[in-house]
Amino acid sequence: MDGWTAYLPDRASKEDTPELYDPEIEPKTWRRASLEMKTHPLHPFPKIKQADLLLPAAADKLALLGACLICGVCISVLWVYFPVFFASVLLDRSLGGWLWGSMAVVALVTGLLLFRIALQRERGYPQKLY
Repeated sequence: MDGWTAYLPDRASKEDTPELYDPEIEPKTWRRASLEMKTHPLHPFPKIKQADLLLPAAADKLALLGACLICGVCISVLWVYFPVFFASVLLDRSLGGWLWGSMAVVALVTGLLLFRIALQRERGYPQKLY
């Protein structure tokens, strides 16, 4: 006998003791318990509630404002630049400063509106969870 196996009792052989998880016994179909119970025997999932996944309130309001203004610029390109550009091509006129000025106004207004909506929803979100 080897060194450490000499201390094992004779009745506790490897063949007699069942494993915690034996892949040979597990059915290979879609009806197996690990899929039906949404669990895996080797990796149990912790009990996580929706409140555990809450991000802290935006500590950097300036970054949120910047992201909203970038979204406002994208909206102004899609809603102002392309339609006005196509209209100016069809009418054979150049709008020049009016096009860029209207894009700037739309970008600023929609960016600030998005920022206001984001702040309101961020303040009201934790109350909806409880």
